[in-house]
Amino acid sequence: MKKSLVSLLILASLAMVKGQQLEFMNSQNIMQNGKKLTKLEVYEIMKEDNEALKVYKNGKNLRTIGDVSFFSGLAIGATGLIIDLTNGGDYEFGNYNHKESNFPKVMMATGGALILFTLPLKIIGKNKIRNSVNLYNESKEKTEPITKISLLNNENGFGLRLAF
Repeated sequence: MKKSLVSLLILASLAMVKGQQLEFMNSQNIMQNGKKLTKLEVYEIMKEDNEALKVYKNGKNLRTIGDVSFFSGLAIGATGLIIDLTNGGDYEFGNYNHKESNFPKVMMATGGALILFTLPLKIIGKNKIRNSVNLYNESKEKTEPITKISLLNNENGFGLRLAF
């Protein structure tokens, strides 16, 4: 009876620690106990683990730079394509006529290069966010909520003493 009760309490304490862990869904969605967390909530939770928070912020910054670069490249490339398709290569800026200019092609190449530049940034950022969640969870697993369980008895009955 005593062994089964102690085993039950140990399992319950491990379940409490497991329930406090973060779950990585993707770089935008981090969950805890089935609830999607905002970026500020993740900062608040990770503030006790400086290394995990540092890696998380670095990953988020890389993802943000990747997103800005992607949409900038998309806009520049689309603008070059529109200029090339609508004017057939004949267009003017001010009084200068740019017949047979490579300007639209350069814009499309620049946009494509920016889009390709974003791929490694977004992948590295996602991996850093995943690693930060793993670092946080590993640090939570190392801390055991209940370190000692003992059975006590006195004139009123018996009970369990849990040491944290």
